[in-house]
Amino acid sequence: MEPVTIFGDVMQKEEVLVFKYEGEKFATHEININELISELKGVDVLIAEVVRYYKQKHNLLDADVSFEVLVKVEDGSIKEIIKIVKKNATTLTLISTFVMPFLQSGFDYYLNNRETDNTETVEILENSQKIRRSFEDILTPINGDGNQVSIQNGNITYNINVTQKEEIVDQIKRHEEALEEQENVVEEDLMGVVSISRYDDPNPFSFRVNETNKDIPLYFHDLEFNLEDRQEFLGQELVIKADVTYKNGTRKSITVKEYKELANLFTQ
Repeated sequence: MEPVTIFGDVMQKEEVLVFKYEGEKFATHEININELISELKGVDVLIAEVVRYYKQKHNLLDADVSFEVLVKVEDGSIKEIIKIVKKNATTLTLISTFVMPFLQSGFDYYLNNRETDNTETVEILENSQKIRRSFEDILTPINGDGNQVSIQNGNITYNINVTQKEEIVDQIKRHEEALEEQENVVEEDLMGVVSISRYDDPNPFSFRVNETNKDIPLYFHDLEFNLEDRQEFLGQELVIKADVTYKNGTRKSITVKEYKELANLFTQ
């Protein structure tokens, strides 16, 4: 019996997402190893990126979303049981609350010619090439007439056949082509270091977001810097609220609306 809180809410440490591949291709209970590797990579990326998005959106604690992903393949079938084991038992269900609904709405988005009223789904798919590619990877094993994958979580099952896979992959390709020419702006809270730009660059700053290795052009709303100010600002670690311009899922520029030097974050 699963533990409960004093309010009767179930505390869960393990959650399950099932991928079952069915059809003539899988009748021998065998699967091409490269297809399997691509599919498992897609599942891993999808879970990690969707949870990361909702962690930021809902300001969730690290302890609530810390987990590892395990795979169990049932004997005598092409059926993968993807189990995530959380660091701590919580009432928050990551798969049924975030991952499974997103999988359904995301695949529906591409099957409906990229039309949906779900603004969160659009935001995630517009800004994450990793997740778009994970959709393709998850569907890699499905080819040949009569084959499909059933994705199951609890009492919810979502089926995708070969025809639907081809439509999804084609729509993702069209989406990628459209995004190559499109820029969109997202407000983000970021932490990182002000890095140097070329002295002949009209923009004096770049910004390296923590846990990345690329310097992004950095601008400030309504702030002017002379050369001396610029030199003192370089190397500072900042916490910022900024409008971030993305193109094809990649940050292209950061315009700071508010900032605080990390060294002074707790002094006032």
